[in-house]
Amino acid sequence: MDEYLMSSPLLGESAKHLAGLGAGDETSQWVVRIVLTLLAWPLADEESERRMVESFIGR
Repeated sequence: MDEYLMSSPLLGESAKHLAGLGAGDETSQWVVRIVLTLLAWPLADEESERRMVESFIGR
């Protein structure tokens, strides 16, 4: 499953489109990996999760 998700051109293109990115494959792979990681290993509470995400991507 992991290999499929990381190699899917549709998923990468969707990530670039949704994030408004015009960069290459590495950027789209980064977006997909971050989103999957946040979904798979969320923090204990919503506020902590929000603070962590905001500290890395801004508000």
